[in-house]
Amino acid sequence: MITYLSNLCFQNYCLRYPIAILAIIPIIIILIILIKINFVKFKSKEEEKEFKKSTRLMKVLLIFSRIFIFALLVIAFATPYTTEETVVDGDPTVTILTDNSTSFNMFDHSIGNGLITNLENRLPVEVRTIGFNEESSLGDGLLSNLKGNDNVILITDGNSHRGRDLGDMMIFASLLNSTVNSIDLSPVESDVRVKVVGPREVIVDSDSEYLLDIQKVGNPGDYNVKVDVDGTTIIDSKNELTKKFKLNLDEGYHQITARVTLNDFFSQNNVFFKTIKVVPRPKILFISKKTSPLLKNLKNIYDTTDMKSIPDDLKGYSAIILNDLASDDIEPKFEVLSEFVAEGNGMVVIGGERAYARGLYKDSVVESLLPVKIGEGEKATESNVNIMIVLDISESTGLAFGSDTAIDVEKSLAIDILNDIGTRYKVGVVAFNHKAFRIVPLGLKSDNPEAPIRIASLRDTGGTLVYSGLRKAIYELNGVTGSKNIILISDGITQHPQTAIDEARSAAKEGFKVFTVGIGDKTNEAFMNSLAVAGGGIYYKPDEKQNLKLLFGDVEEGLEDEIISLVVSNSNEFITRSLPISAVISGYNYVVPKDIAKVLVSTNGGDPIVTTWRYGLGNVVAYTTDDGSKWGGYMLSKDNFKLVMRMVNFAVGDPSRTMKSDIDVKDTTMGISTSIMFTGEKPPSKDYSKVDENRFVKQFISNDTGFHEVHTAIVAVNYPLEYDKVGMNEELPILVSTVGGQVFDPNDIDKIVSTIKKNSRRSTIKTVEYRWPFLIAIIILLLFEIGFRKIREIISWRSPK
Repeated sequence: MITYLSNLCFQNYCLRYPIAILAIIPIIIILIILIKINFVKFKSKEEEKEFKKSTRLMKVLLIFSRIFIFALLVIAFATPYTTEETVVDGDPTVTILTDNSTSFNMFDHSIGNGLITNLENRLPVEVRTIGFNEESSLGDGLLSNLKGNDNVILITDGNSHRGRDLGDMMIFASLLNSTVNSIDLSPVESDVRVKVVGPREVIVDSDSEYLLDIQKVGNPGDYNVKVDVDGTTIIDSKNELTKKFKLNLDEGYHQITARVTLNDFFSQNNVFFKTIKVVPRPKILFISKKTSPLLKNLKNIYDTTDMKSIPDDLKGYSAIILNDLASDDIEPKFEVLSEFVAEGNGMVVIGGERAYARGLYKDSVVESLLPVKIGEGEKATESNVNIMIVLDISESTGLAFGSDTAIDVEKSLAIDILNDIGTRYKVGVVAFNHKAFRIVPLGLKSDNPEAPIRIASLRDTGGTLVYSGLRKAIYELNGVTGSKNIILISDGITQHPQTAIDEARSAAKEGFKVFTVGIGDKTNEAFMNSLAVAGGGIYYKPDEKQNLKLLFGDVEEGLEDEIISLVVSNSNEFITRSLPISAVISGYNYVVPKDIAKVLVSTNGGDPIVTTWRYGLGNVVAYTTDDGSKWGGYMLSKDNFKLVMRMVNFAVGDPSRTMKSDIDVKDTTMGISTSIMFTGEKPPSKDYSKVDENRFVKQFISNDTGFHEVHTAIVAVNYPLEYDKVGMNEELPILVSTVGGQVFDPNDIDKIVSTIKKNSRRSTIKTVEYRWPFLIAIIILLLFEIGFRKIREIISWRSPK
């Protein structure tokens, strides 16, 4: 039986249509039946018996011959193939894309013009412009000028704010075998840009933190910084770059104005406007049969109603919190809860001595609402955890990465992860470029002590096909008993990325989990995160690799019954983003996350503590320690309570959803429309369009900066996004090097020319099919069979009767 039929591979050879090989089974059965049927009529039993005796050997040979022939035919239909890397000569023509946007006026355009003139004397050159005035759509400009197998030089500051992402288009260029380079430039003008970053919507009577963010380019000299809130100055200083400040404001709309005073290149970005909408405290319902230390903290922030049982009507509440309730307390109101959450409201289920397994949630309707299954997530024994580390050794990993190369960083990460994996678990290592190779066979670490040495000896070479590494890992894990885990370490720069994502998604359906680990700033994080999501795993940045130890490491002794540390398992979500945790607990409820749930916080032993998912339109949080009564007291401290607040805020969602009447509008920039959302029975004017029950929308646009009144709301209109990021984008050199390009000195014409000519020789990966050997083998077998039968007939004819 084929365990993983969708990707049947042996070594570096795969079948394009592996499902076809299943046809061999009915073919064999039909052949045996047909050969055994006797279509000749005999005069007597003796004659029939003599005929069968004389043709017995021929029938046996015929059965094996036809089975073999049809087996070869089926394999030919399945289309065996492999991938090969070839080098081809390309076109040395270079396409130069020059930035014509306003932000690039800070640079000396004569440098680019001089470069073009010098290159035209040495190479075929095509010049195109990208961006125009206040429209920096560099990604679109790059895409429209790509030909494939070509060389591109960008003369730009790398600041793009419209259209397709420039980094994504560079990756797409690499898939077309196009090389994208850039020029090392420095601005000749000076500028200071000001903005304020922070939440747009906050809860009344709560502190909210904001950041005064000032970007300085060049040497603008001294400047004054002033920040006003509703006309009152709260910051007045000189030469600030960043400064945090906290606000606690009354309900309603408030205005922040930040201003820098100096004579710089762009005056447009010297003033920034921001509105803050302070909303009433969301109404939440807290259900608990006991006095809870958590309740006081919640009442300080939210409009909290506490009850001992779930009421029949939950209308008007944004979220409900169930504190240490047993299944019998919840099941009678299951329909009420289910409808409440499905309609877009939230629910937080807190653990304790009467909840989850202790409250008999297992196999009850309550469990269907939760993102977790009830039961102990025990550490697996030696035989049921299998891990394959997949390491990228393509040429892109040989590029400079700080003082090392990316391949050195990857090997170091791989060895660290290998050392962190528990001694009871089986682990193997696969390396790949455009093909994949087994470096360390699957087994206990004690069986492969030379594994770190083998990893350290790897060298970067060849193209990049992430899906080939995944397929090899899947092949190595096929047939093993227990969990099948793949840890991919790569820069995420690959050809055919969608194929890799499809591969991970198919693997997840077969019970595999794909975890991905990046190698730093040069990693294509979008692809690596998508790959992990498709594979049912998590994407980890290099400094988060210790989280893998929580999943696959040995549990530290002496923690189960004493102090249990909490760690962030997934920092990419709202609840845990930029939230360091230093909390400990002394107990928790054992649960296992459901397939589509997200574990955000876990114990140092890997057991879930904060797990989330969507139920209908609402958010559900499973918080599997208690309310601080016995196990989770440290969670009530000022810093750690932020985690609880975010869980509740996540459950609440949009606070204005439950208001009877509300107008909400987001800040915008000049010339860009923003939506005005009205909640209520009747909109304030007839130009609103109905989008849902009691929800209406219309668009607002303005070409004047400042604050604008929209009915009872206030919207801030700021300078165009073209002036938000000025100077050279520090990410541009990283993006260029990530996709195999270079940042050239505009005066080093010889290096530019030699590099373009060298890059014209392209490495391409092509698929080679191998149907013909099987078809030739079929012809040879048929000829052999015909010859054998003719010889046998001649011998039989010549032999005496």
